[in-house]
Amino acid sequence: MQDIVIWKLPFPSTAMLQFPNFNILPGPIFWIECEFDSDNDYYNDKKTVVTLFFEGVVVQQLRFSSALDVRDVNAYDRVMQIGSSELQTMTLKAMLDRKRDIENIKHLRIHFDDGYCFDLICKNFRSETRYEEYR
Repeated sequence: MQDIVIWKLPFPSTAMLQFPNFNILPGPIFWIECEFDSDNDYYNDKKTVVTLFFEGVVVQQLRFSSALDVRDVNAYDRVMQIGSSELQTMTLKAMLDRKRDIENIKHLRIHFDDGYCFDLICKNFRSETRYEEYR
């Protein structure tokens, strides 16, 4: 299976107002939140906040620029579904050994400016965009 793009950031990560925030919520859900200057007339007095939700997470890995390769760079400013990886193979084997449900498990990756690269083995991905006042 080939790597495929499943989602793209609406703005380049170089335009983020700060480094992305990230956290783990019950579920487990791993979320990443990015803030950008809005670039349209209607929302020009507000910032755009994009939140990425990775649901049913079983593995989350963060790597920095010194540990990235060409395949990681392909996920720059986009969520990629990784077709095949050692991380996914290892995770699926461990889950099967423990008789865990592996249906819909996939390896997703996103790489931001300044070398943040997140790998997640999870079941689902979704995003939300909202507009907030500057503080």
